[in-house]
Amino acid sequence: VRGLEKFNMQQLKIKVNRLQQLTSGIKKFEFVSLDDRVLPRFTAGAHLDFHLENGLIRSYSLANDPKEEKRYVTAVLREEAGGGGSKYMHDCVSIGDEMDVRGPNNNFELSDIASKHILLGGGIGITPLLAMGYALKTNGRSCHLHYCTKSREETVFVEEVEEIFGDNLTF
Repeated sequence: VRGLEKFNMQQLKIKVNRLQQLTSGIKKFEFVSLDDRVLPRFTAGAHLDFHLENGLIRSYSLANDPKEEKRYVTAVLREEAGGGGSKYMHDCVSIGDEMDVRGPNNNFELSDIASKHILLGGGIGITPLLAMGYALKTNGRSCHLHYCTKSREETVFVEEVEEIFGDNLTF
């Protein structure tokens, strides 16, 4: 039944495969299954709910191409004044760590009936829009991304965004 994927409450244990500091305050996380198996599929706009060892549960959007089967990618902005989830992700998560997640879930799906998609994002908000760009490009759908950032140096995924959206991009 279409639409049920957004209510997927599957519990997973995934492993941190790669970490990359993208900007002074944003870190990229790549996760894989514990046994190199295919991960549950996700749709553009989906997120995972991370059950952190400090007791917090935080949702982070998936940024990679939904066609990928063996990894999930997200990016997290460190919020000094936040509730502790982003600080935990930045300070306590290392390559090889196993993490408990629930999902993928999608409360931010692309419309199937739109003739053109206008995507608006700023800073770390690019994360789900990147996955959407992959999906729209794969399906030959018309779209344009408006991406607001402070500077090119503080712009996450800039090369990837340019590759996906090409001339359909306004910074």
